[in-house]
Amino acid sequence: MCHSSSYGGHEGLYELAVLFDDYLCYDTEITDDVLGWLTVEDVLKTLELIKELKKPNPTAIGKGTISNKNTRTE
Repeated sequence: MCHSSSYGGHEGLYELAVLFDDYLCYDTEITDDVLGWLTVEDVLKTLELIKELKKPNPTAIGKGTISNKNTRTE
């Protein structure tokens, strides 16, 4: 995503999170949080890595300050 409240949005950069079943997933080999300040190339590379992930540990889904369902865009 890229908007005025996203990490890097003011500079036209993107924020990306790993989702599983529409919940933020905080326990992956890629990251344990959202990723910010990404270029388009960074987003595309990260999406390729996300496609290769196995199902996450169920206890890691929705942990932290954000645990609400989010809208997934594809």
